[in-house]
Amino acid sequence: MEVTGAFRFEEFLNNSTNVLVPKVGLRWQPFDEQLTIRSTWGEGFREPSLIELYASPTTGLLPTTVPQSALGDPSGAIPGANEPETTIVASSNPNLQPEDSRAWTGGVVYTPKYLSEHGWGSLTLSLDLWDIERRGVVNSPSAQEVVNRHFGGVPLPGEEVQIDPAQGSVNFVRTAFQNAGRENGRGADLGAQYQMQTQVGTFTLLGQWAYLDQFVFQPTTATKGRNVVNQVSDPGTGGDGWYRWRGVTRLDWTWHNFDVNLTWNYIGGYREIIKTPTPFNSVDVFFPNSVHEHFVHPTNFIDGQVSYSLIFTPPVEQAPVAGYSKGGKEVVQSKDGKAVESTAAYSMPCWQTILNNSTITLGCNDIFGQDPPKQFGSFFANSNNYPGFEYSNIGRFVYIQLKKKF
Repeated sequence: MEVTGAFRFEEFLNNSTNVLVPKVGLRWQPFDEQLTIRSTWGEGFREPSLIELYASPTTGLLPTTVPQSALGDPSGAIPGANEPETTIVASSNPNLQPEDSRAWTGGVVYTPKYLSEHGWGSLTLSLDLWDIERRGVVNSPSAQEVVNRHFGGVPLPGEEVQIDPAQGSVNFVRTAFQNAGRENGRGADLGAQYQMQTQVGTFTLLGQWAYLDQFVFQPTTATKGRNVVNQVSDPGTGGDGWYRWRGVTRLDWTWHNFDVNLTWNYIGGYREIIKTPTPFNSVDVFFPNSVHEHFVHPTNFIDGQVSYSLIFTPPVEQAPVAGYSKGGKEVVQSKDGKAVESTAAYSMPCWQTILNNSTITLGCNDIFGQDPPKQFGSFFANSNNYPGFEYSNIGRFVYIQLKKKF
């Protein structure tokens, strides 16, 4: 059993803050090296960025609606009044505090001996659980959140709302970065590797998969946290998604200097809410948006590559003479069965010297030419029409690589 502990201290002179965070780890093999139990727990922090602390105000236009809680407000606000282009000014906040976090991981690794002892290859299985929480996450509240808090009587420091007395709608919103958010994610990482050495080469099967059980996102203390798993991460622009499952599985075969590899990439699906805005009518009334759900389907991409390593066997002297013979360079086998050379120098033909220790690779990504899934984004705001943060539109891609080791 091994137990480790550590502390980290940092002081920030820009806002006179300091942080002391601990970390504890445990590694236990109750029987022998076949079974390992491991766990870590620690706390962390993130100092606000210079932009969040000291940046100049930025101005934008966002839609707002006066909530029903504004009924009878002396400012003249009309509940339900909509303004599609409300001016919003977002400011920095030099009084921000560091974000706090805590993280726990725990898992097991199992490598049974009886398989290798009977010549059935080697197997390694692993399972790791994790749980991470962030508190006081720095964010800039949306214009609608500021409006709701204003008419609810609980505005945050630095927030301001102005009403157009003629229209009864909101025409100006001021907001600032706040330590108001909370995030909590938990999931599991699964791994398996099986390797078998035969007379026709070494076969290796490797799988690495991740499962996201929940990701609770609470943008401010005034809002209710929601689990965003299987949802789009940025409903406004159609960004990435919170995938329930994703993983990579590889099958590799090596024999002498040949290496053949096939890779299966799986990315799970998620849903997005699409809002189609209805134009203004003749009396400038903005109708409600039409809303429907779209499912971004999961994908399976297959990649492959074939490589050959050029390793030339050095000449062997029939009768070496002590003190005059060249360095005894020899070819040895690495752990994966490939031929590699020692570093001693010896005489070879020029073309062999140039190409020695070189590997030529022919590969293909997305062998079946599958397209990325469709994603539109809220208000059709995604110009790529697919998740651009996760996928590319290259399609099938064939490449040749030559690598030389000196």
